[in-house]
Amino acid sequence: MINRFYDSEGCPICCPFCCSKKIDDSIQSIDGGVISEIQYNCSRCKDIIGYWAYGYYDPYFKKQFDCTIFSMRYWKLFFIRLEFHIWRKHQCLKKLTKSPEELYEEKSNRNESR
Repeated sequence: MINRFYDSEGCPICCPFCCSKKIDDSIQSIDGGVISEIQYNCSRCKDIIGYWAYGYYDPYFKKQFDCTIFSMRYWKLFFIRLEFHIWRKHQCLKKLTKSPEELYEEKSNRNESR
C-alpha cells in the first residue's frame, strides 16, 4: 500500500509533518564494513521520519500515517497558528473600535514618553 508519505516498502517520500521532500539520511551502524542501519530525518523540521535496518524499513513510521492524512502534530500547530491570527485580528479590531479621544490620548502618551 502506498500512502502520501511512504512508498510500498516504507521508504520516506516526504516528511509527514511539514511535507518537505528534502530528506537527510545518517548512518547509524556499520557491521563488517556494510551499512546495517540508516536513520532518515527531515531536512526542514529535523524529525525522524524513517529507519532502515538490515534490509527492511521500520514499519512503525509508515503505519503511523496510513490512517491519517495529517499527523496530530500538524493539527496542533494549525490550531496554534489559528489562535494567533484570531488574537491578532482581535487586537486590530480593538484599535479600530476606540473612540477618537482614546486614540488621541494614546498618541499623546507615546509622544510624551519619547
